[in-house]
Amino acid sequence: MDFVDYLYHRASHVFNWWWQLHALHHSQTVMTAWSDNRNHILDDIMRATFMAFFALLFGVSPGQFIMLIALSQFIQSWQHANLKVHLGPAKYLLISPMYHRMHHAVGYGHEAQGKPGVLGGCNFGILFPWWDMAFRIAIFPQEVYPTGVRNLTVSENIFTQQWQGIVRSVRELMPQSKRTWAMPIVLKRSFMVGLQQVMRSFGLALIGTMHPRMLWLSLRPFLIISVLWGCLIWLTWTPALEALSIFLTTSIFTSWIQEGLVWAGLENARAFIAPLFFVMLIIPLITISLLVLIAFSTVPAIVKNVIRQAHYQDLECKRGGGLFGSLVYTLWSALICLVLVMLTLPVWWIPPLFAVLPPLLWGWLTMRLMSYDVLAKHASTEERDLLLEKYRWSLLTMGIISGMLGAVPTFFWATSALALVLFPIVSFVALWIYSLIFVFAALWFSHFLLDALKELRQDELDKALTVQSRVVDMELPNHG
Repeated sequence: MDFVDYLYHRASHVFNWWWQLHALHHSQTVMTAWSDNRNHILDDIMRATFMAFFALLFGVSPGQFIMLIALSQFIQSWQHANLKVHLGPAKYLLISPMYHRMHHAVGYGHEAQGKPGVLGGCNFGILFPWWDMAFRIAIFPQEVYPTGVRNLTVSENIFTQQWQGIVRSVRELMPQSKRTWAMPIVLKRSFMVGLQQVMRSFGLALIGTMHPRMLWLSLRPFLIISVLWGCLIWLTWTPALEALSIFLTTSIFTSWIQEGLVWAGLENARAFIAPLFFVMLIIPLITISLLVLIAFSTVPAIVKNVIRQAHYQDLECKRGGGLFGSLVYTLWSALICLVLVMLTLPVWWIPPLFAVLPPLLWGWLTMRLMSYDVLAKHASTEERDLLLEKYRWSLLTMGIISGMLGAVPTFFWATSALALVLFPIVSFVALWIYSLIFVFAALWFSHFLLDALKELRQDELDKALTVQSRVVDMELPNHG
């Protein structure tokens, strides 16, 4: 497992787009025991998924995996501490703080020798220096070198740090000719425009989710979906597994999975393939149905509760959307998302796509459903289109964050053998977590969009008053 983590770490120093995420960790100029925890959330999710995938492949049980991660995290926190510790002869058995500090050193740890700014480096080891020694890139320093990344400015704000990493990563993925102009426009028109509103509405949603009324609104759709899907799973579990077993064995598209397991000497694992496939197929359907139910029935109740607050009471209802429009919009968006899920499902098994695709899909669907239903009653069609255009990147970011939160129970389902054994029980618990996260997302979007709508109308009123004032000034006789 340490060698797997080593390969992942080295890969994050090879690809420029990946390095832009990992550079947040290397940007620290003062090393402490907490330095290991300053990472980009996407990099953390990708690494956790990558490690969990190989832990399952190697037959590591969930309990053993948690113990290994906890022990590894403790050692890595010690390695990042600002300690001048070499370990003497034991330095060849375990990575010391001085050894790992060299990996963070400016001009050494993450740059090719003699090529400033070019990716490369030394001392990539996680727990043991053996892999670096095998590749002849191990350096056992006697001096303390300054740490950080040259020509990299990182904000002190934790949320801005995350966004800066995404911006730099996306810039690296874009064609060279478009990098100089496209990203500043994205920055200006998307996230940075609504940053203050995003953070304010996030805090209000976090507090509002704990309200008894909101907890009930999360339980109601959970109970409905649990009963419906519980009955469906109970009726179809055995025939579905039989059908999937036949399909996986005979289909030319999936027979390679069985052959691969036999080739790897994991013949006993074939018994878990059909249940695992069934779980992977049923998770998106349950999630989408829950989100559709919440968007169609629960979001209006949440908006009604939010609009009672003094800050929003003077908002006029212009009814740019209705019940039928919400139903059509919800079903159409869910259908598009379902098609995308089915088209991309085969590659969900490939790290790091498992950590990237679900949040993107749930984020896009959450953004569409929440934005329409929140504004349906109070905004006109023109106002809704204007707000979605102005804040589309902020809204998409909010949706993706909500999708990442929603990926937590998905990650447990897909990486825990316990989830297969106790699937009916585990699925209901995870389903309520989904429901609670969607209610939080509905509150977040409600506060953000209603505040944006109020600001939009105030700006329009100010402009109208300015125009009227100019007209009056022009009509007044000139007595001079």
